[in-house]
Amino acid sequence: MLNTSRTNAYKSLACLALLALACSPAHSLTTTFRVWGSPWLYSVPQSEYGKVFEGSLSDGTLILHVLASATGTAAIDTASGKVVVQGEQVTLCYKMKEVKYPPNAPIPAIVYSQALEYTIAGLPKKKFSYRVSQTCE
Repeated sequence: MLNTSRTNAYKSLACLALLALACSPAHSLTTTFRVWGSPWLYSVPQSEYGKVFEGSLSDGTLILHVLASATGTAAIDTASGKVVVQGEQVTLCYKMKEVKYPPNAPIPAIVYSQALEYTIAGLPKKKFSYRVSQTCE
């Protein structure tokens, strides 16, 4: 009888270990988000805006750039960058925020280019597809 209870205890322990492995993420990611501008961005054709440019750093960290436009009334929220990885799909998220001006102040009629930079460390080496979204939660 003692052997049966010991066998059941091992089975329960093995099930708990498998459950813990199944619930933990397959890989741990470290991501950063940065928004920057440069006069060089204006030489990039408008048709390339919204597309993902992929590269990597010397330590293997994935670095992704997306060109976006901001205006005098809507700017890219620098605190909104987020990366969502589901299988082989990487979604790069960001939000726009309203630019407020004092009452009766003129609103500049400008459109300017910004680069969104996402760095992702810890992503396994494989071919990913990319999507850019302003509606991620």
